[in-house]
Amino acid sequence: MSKSLLQGASANLLARVSGLTASFLNIFLLGRLLNITDFGLWAWLFAIYSLITSQDFGYISSMRVRIGRNIQTEKSEQQRVLYTTALLMTFFVLIVVALGVLGYSLVLGTSTEEEHLRNLAILCSSATILGTVSAQALLAHLHTAIVGLVETLRSVIQIVIYTLAYFFHWSLTTLVFCFFITCLLYIPLVTRLYLSITRLDFSIICFTAKNHWTQIKSTGLTLCKEGSILWIIQIGMTMLIGSDVYLSGFFLEPQDIAKVNIISRFQLLGVGLLAAALTPVIASFVVQVGSVDKKLVIRKINAAYLIFLGIGLLYAAVFFSWGESLSMLWGHIEIDRPIVFALSGLLLFLTLSTTLMQIFLQFSVVSARLGPWLMAIIILKIFLTGWFSASYGYIGIFMASVIAVSIFLILAYFLILKQGIYERLHTTL
Repeated sequence: MSKSLLQGASANLLARVSGLTASFLNIFLLGRLLNITDFGLWAWLFAIYSLITSQDFGYISSMRVRIGRNIQTEKSEQQRVLYTTALLMTFFVLIVVALGVLGYSLVLGTSTEEEHLRNLAILCSSATILGTVSAQALLAHLHTAIVGLVETLRSVIQIVIYTLAYFFHWSLTTLVFCFFITCLLYIPLVTRLYLSITRLDFSIICFTAKNHWTQIKSTGLTLCKEGSILWIIQIGMTMLIGSDVYLSGFFLEPQDIAKVNIISRFQLLGVGLLAAALTPVIASFVVQVGSVDKKLVIRKINAAYLIFLGIGLLYAAVFFSWGESLSMLWGHIEIDRPIVFALSGLLLFLTLSTTLMQIFLQFSVVSARLGPWLMAIIILKIFLTGWFSASYGYIGIFMASVIAVSIFLILAYFLILKQGIYERLHTTL
């Protein structure tokens, strides 16, 4: 293994470990600091942050790919145009978001502390996408280790904030303000790193924006066209398997949001660890997909499903028996309906299976076919979440997810492996 690959792998591992540590302390410390109502509101605001910061609107991913291509041909001017275009497009998105938040508040006509905190969460989280532009550009230049270290630093700052909040007994307002204002430091940090490594400065970026406006407009349209399906898949998968806490904020009281949060964290912790183990498998398959026989793929996927089912059943059995005690031990949250852990175990199995099927979504021929179906399933999930939560409370959140993810898995399996998409993928590579 080359030195750069080893550094990148080590930095990414460090980022994952620090992220898991921050996730653990998020609940362990803040669950003890805040009452259940405030903790539920915090969980929802953090879910907004997680949802927004996981997006790059597709065009940023497209920019990364194109910069990577131009590195090989040493087209430095085109790299600057691509980077500048993505920055300007992100500024435009932020203006739209800010106007939308302001307009919504004016139309609603109320001014509560909860709304102010929500607006702060949306605006600050959205602003960090400016940093995402530079982070993705660094990845295009193969500076994986630097991006991993920056992500580690973000997690360390979160850990420091959680610790200070706990020991100095911060209020919810102080916690939210410090967390979201501090997260803005990501923007100048990663931007400065990119400009320094590529030997650019803001004057060159401004010059490019001023003197290459026609080229920027053309590039922007190209990035939007190439990135649209990427964003549909990106936000669709996020909403499918990572939006339970976020959606619960629209349909449940803060006390129940807190319960959804801790149940989801148990489940997603398992998904994160096991999905990390799948990374080498995914990389290997992507490289070899052009020569892998479909029958072999079906056998391996079916075998993986059986393994995941066993993990889900084990999870459900363990947490049905001890989930209440573990929830109290971790976050001082009482789960009064342990049957929800059975649903969570089923959802763990389905989510792991979905993570496996995401291998195919990296190919445009698959994502273009599944994208519209995925968005329809997300709409169905939102509808079912509202319906079930009205009747079954926080258990309804997981019922809706089980149905939505099941439909996606069945549909994806059928279309890819039974309706000829795999053959098209096999022959076009």
